[in-house]
Order: sequence, then C-alpha cells, then structure tokens
Amino acid sequence: MQGGKPGTSTLSAEGKSLRSGASKASLIVSAATLETLPIELQVLILASAPDFATLRDLVHASPVYHRAYTSAKAIILSALIQTQQVPGTEVDSLGVLLSLDYADGMQDHPAEVIAFLDRYRHARGRGRWVNTKNPPLPVRWRPLQTDIDDLIVVVKSQNFTEYLTDQFLEMEVQNRRCGSIKAGGKITISSEERLRNHRAIYRLQIYYNLFGIAESTSLMQTDNIFQCPSPSREIWALFFQTFPPWEHQEMYTMWKFVTLRAETIIATLIADPKKDVWNMIPKSQRYELAVRSITCAGPLFLAKAIRKKSSEEQYCLVTDNFECLLRSRPDLISIPSSIDYVYMAVGRPSACHTFPGMTDPAQVAGGIYGPRQTG
Repeated sequence: MQGGKPGTSTLSAEGKSLRSGASKASLIVSAATLETLPIELQVLILASAPDFATLRDLVHASPVYHRAYTSAKAIILSALIQTQQVPGTEVDSLGVLLSLDYADGMQDHPAEVIAFLDRYRHARGRGRWVNTKNPPLPVRWRPLQTDIDDLIVVVKSQNFTEYLTDQFLEMEVQNRRCGSIKAGGKITISSEERLRNHRAIYRLQIYYNLFGIAESTSLMQTDNIFQCPSPSREIWALFFQTFPPWEHQEMYTMWKFVTLRAETIIATLIADPKKDVWNMIPKSQRYELAVRSITCAGPLFLAKAIRKKSSEEQYCLVTDNFECLLRSRPDLISIPSSIDYVYMAVGRPSACHTFPGMTDPAQVAGGIYGPRQTG
C-alpha cells in the first residue's frame, strides 16, 4: 500500500490519482447513469467511499459495481483504509495485522515475537504523529502492502475499533464523563480523545494476539514460553514496560470496559435456559473460562460478539471460543496474561483502581454469578 514508506494507510500513486478526482467524478455521476460510466470512474467512486458501510452498499447494489470492485480491490481497500485511519494510530493499526502472524503458536518462536515487539517499539518511537496523516515508518517494518486478505483484515479491524469506540463513548455519556451529543445522536469527542481510544483498542488487541487466547483455538500463548515462577512479570517487561504510564492507563481503562461488556454478554446467555453456558463449565472455572475467554481474545473479538445479529450467533461465537480451551485445558485455574494479573504481579495497584463511572469487575462478578473463584 505504500512505496518506500510501508504501512496500511497510504495509497499507491495510482490510488492517490484516483482519489484526487473525486469531486469531478461526483459531478459526472449527477449527469449519467452510474452503471454506464467507464470502469475507471466506477473505481474512482468506490475508492471515494467515506466508510465501509457505503462501500458495501455500493458493491452489493450493482453487478457492474461489483465487477469494478473485483477488478481494483487493492486500490479501493487502500483508499478506504486511508479515509478511515485515525491520524496517529498508523503503527498500532498495522501492528494488529502483523501480530496475527504469531497469534496461533507463539510457543514455537518466542525469539521472533520478541524481535517483533522490538520493531514495534522502535516504530512507535519515531516522533509524535498525532497531527501527521501518513507518518514515515521504518522500511523493515513491513514490505509493500498488496495482499487483499491483509487489506481486508485492516478494514475489519478499523470497523470493529470504531464500533467499540462508539460503545465505549455511550457508556461514558451515561456516566456523564463524555462530551456533547449531536442532534443525530452521534457522540462528539476531540480528535485527541478519539486517537487515545483507537490506540488503546489496537494495543490491547496486539497484546492479546501475542499473549492471550487466540480466537477459536486451544492455545494460550503463555503456556510454554515463560519457564519461570512469574510469567506475568515477564509479560510486563516485554510489553507494558515499553509504554509510558499514561498509555498504561488508556489500555487499562479500555480493558475495564471490555471486561464489563464481556460480563454482560455472559450474564445474558446465562439468563436464557437454551443458552446457559454455565452447565458447560466446572463451577471453579466459570469466571475464568466464560468471561476471560472473551477479554483475553482481545477487544476486537468482543466487538465481533456484540455485533452478532442474533443471540444464537453470539452464543455460538462465544462458546466455540472457550469450548476448545476447556477441552484442552480442563485444569485451567487462571490466565496469567489477563491484564489485572499482570498489573498486580508488578505491584501496580495505582493502575488497577476502579476508574470513575466504571464498576469493579469483581463486584459485578459477585453480583451476577455469585462469588468469583479464580483459584
């Protein structure tokens, strides 16, 4: 997607040229039937879509547009990524994609993961990019992006991140800790605050891709890597210690929100006799397996679960994710990579306090599920 300055958010020269003519294309469209336009203009219109929903509707509405999309997927998806990218999140957004290479078997190549984390740290340290649309990235961070599957992963990550940010802001408004609401119901926040929310979500997902429970697998990434008495301390040193304290708080605040929403999902399922997941889990493991199998799969997995259209789809997604873990780890008592354990292991109680307007997950667990048992 970039030439010489790799990253997921920069268009190729051809893509930039297409986007530069967007206004002209809109004038042409008003005087012509969309489907009779030259394919170059059809691609231009698709590449000018302001968001994923608009692009999806255009592609699904017309066989002609579908063919145009198929003929220029990389250009169109690259344009969409650039349009949706929150400035300042380029490295972290790309990190979500790259960390997936290690999300299913970190035990097999810890040295490569540590090298990845080192590159990620250096990429984050190349200046303050809050107001930079397309910051320069190290050449070795990623080769030129042309793989369609990779582009689709980035687009989906952006969509889930924006959706989860909106969910988080709704909670903040309810707790009177957020700004105004537009007439149409859209919550307005500063660009800096949106940057912090997106950044926290991306970083949590990177963390759980590397150290958490990969979606729909039985692998817990810390099983065999850390042959030491305190794996949580090792995790802190490799990941969290590379961020400043205020960015720890961003991630921890978002993790609290993710935990609350995960508990809500489980409580909803328990209330339905046909979807009561409790019967599948030993009493001593209920909180760890049910709730943490969601939180430790990362915030984007939570967003995926929330957005399921039916409770049946939500039930299948959630149970599939912890059933395989239960089968392979019937002795599971705790997950050392869960963020609360990591913070407590390094003596960071100040970072683990309950933030204003947020409920303590332990209290929620006690209220909904009875006494929480973590071993």
